[in-house]
Amino acid sequence: RLKSENGTAFIDPVMGDNGEVYATYTPEMCTRMRELCEIADIITPNITEACLLTGTPWKDREWTMQELSELCERLTDTCQTASITSDEASTGTTASGSDGSSVGAVSNGSAGASIVITGIRQGDSLVNFLWDDDVYTTVATPIAGASRPGTGDIFASILAADAVRGETLLTSVQKAANFVGLCIAGSEKAGTPVQEGVVFERYLAALL
Repeated sequence: RLKSENGTAFIDPVMGDNGEVYATYTPEMCTRMRELCEIADIITPNITEACLLTGTPWKDREWTMQELSELCERLTDTCQTASITSDEASTGTTASGSDGSSVGAVSNGSAGASIVITGIRQGDSLVNFLWDDDVYTTVATPIAGASRPGTGDIFASILAADAVRGETLLTSVQKAANFVGLCIAGSEKAGTPVQEGVVFERYLAALL
């Protein structure tokens, strides 16, 4: 049994990046990951993984809020094993906040797991797209440096810990995004080679 009656299933589907599935991943593993997501309460794919889970073509350009909303609807369908066609259109409105977030609502989504599509490059910002009960919120932070391995693990770890503590998902995503940016900037300043990931230990106090 993978999930207790009152437990929270947090799934970070590590499958690929930059439009490509990891070389170690087989088609059967991709199928099994979709099945695992059916029990999820919170899912944190990057944009490539969201596309892989839903069979959506990946694109190397900016995504609109409409496209991301529809992608989350298909991901909700995957998690619920419900029936939502990929060509259903949804319309929404967006409001911006002073904390770098924006909020919108769509008309035809389905309730299910909370979804955070992470690290979407939009201009000079990295955007995290939250989807929860037909409402989307975006959290944008400035790109602090080169993309580094391990940042997704740090991001997901913060969200998982906050979920256990009962923190709101939006607050947790804001914290995680700011912390990852801090670690990347610090690693750039320290001259840490990209392949060695990020220097995060010296910044852990920022999470308190």
